[in-house]
Amino acid sequence: MLNRSEPAAVETNVHQDTAERVRRDDDSTAPARRHRVQRPYLPTLVIAALAAWLSWRGWLALGDTGLGRSVNVGRFELAGPVVLCFVVLVTVIERLWPAERRPLLARGHVLDVGYLLFYATLVVPLIVLLGAGFAGLLARALAST
Repeated sequence: MLNRSEPAAVETNVHQDTAERVRRDDDSTAPARRHRVQRPYLPTLVIAALAAWLSWRGWLALGDTGLGRSVNVGRFELAGPVVLCFVVLVTVIERLWPAERRPLLARGHVLDVGYLLFYATLVVPLIVLLGAGFAGLLARALAST
């Protein structure tokens, strides 16, 4: 009586019943999930609108001094020699003592260079515009007090 083989059969049946139930549930709810409309998250929209507004203010503020010059100065400041030296240093260290050996042009390394280029070409100008827009608002607020 102590060594019954019935619980093993019961467990197998439970797994089969559960698997069938999950399969049935997935089949019945799959079309509903596919057609479900997701609403935009309100705080995300507010932050994006605020960033667009501050960028526009920065664009107008930098229009007098030259947008290209300001973006180049911001690029030098945000992705300048210190950042580039750090990236080169980390790459050299990774080549000398890798966590896992990979070729120099492995997918991960190429993706990292892509992120660096994305940062330099799109994020840095956005940061410059946001900073100029916010600085203009602060200057206006301080001038009015």
